[in-house]
Amino acid sequence: MTRLLFLLLLCLPLAGRADAPTPQRVVSLNLCTDQLLLMLLPRERIAMLSQLATDRSLSWVAGQAGGIARFDGSVERIVQLEPGLILAGTLASRDSIDALQRLGYPVHTIAMPETIADTLAFIEQVAALVGEPAAGRALIDRTTHRLEAARSASRTRTPGLALIYLPNGLSPGAGTLKDELLALTGWRNLARERGVEGYGSIALEDLVLHRPQLVIFDAVDLEHTSMAQQLLRHPALRRHVATRTIPTATWICGGPQIAEAAEALASDP
Repeated sequence: MTRLLFLLLLCLPLAGRADAPTPQRVVSLNLCTDQLLLMLLPRERIAMLSQLATDRSLSWVAGQAGGIARFDGSVERIVQLEPGLILAGTLASRDSIDALQRLGYPVHTIAMPETIADTLAFIEQVAALVGEPAAGRALIDRTTHRLEAARSASRTRTPGLALIYLPNGLSPGAGTLKDELLALTGWRNLARERGVEGYGSIALEDLVLHRPQLVIFDAVDLEHTSMAQQLLRHPALRRHVATRTIPTATWICGGPQIAEAAEALASDP
């Protein structure tokens, strides 16, 4: 009996190293993982996407999401699909995630990237989880190549001062993906130079005083006319500085699409 127990224990590590089956029905509850699934998997392996998957202002691959079920908040609907993998972001409903995990479904909650390095790691992580590491490496290679090309293009001009201006005067500073994309493409970030870490406020008076060469808007912010957006249309902005609008879908999430945002930032104002 002792010898049999020893042999069983010896086999346990080998069982633990066995490859997990490739999930054939994957559910995404987050816009950022939605987009990667649509780039990595054939449609028949995507069981469900988030409600934002077909929003063309937010999703870079919205045109590919039509006809795929979208999450309506019902855990029961996910269970009916019998998924082999569920991907969620850190802002997903904790109650839904807990319920799915109690029912035995594999749920992976993934933090959204806030640096270029984290973006590449995010692609690699999702590709590994869905059993498509080679496709993930190919996406990483293409993204890296495009980012390096944008960096090289920006070296032909003298770096200028820029500011990404969001509703209520918020701007991304140090420690954000948008700040890193500015630096990659040769821009100094006024928000960083004013000591902003993460997201912080830049007063309109401060903006006009420092006269950046470029003020950058997020496209979706100009689609509305709320009080928060009114500052973006202040005549002082248009009168004193050049402005540019970047499509929201290119940088709202980390993923291959950030290369498109970098290319826009690297082009001449």
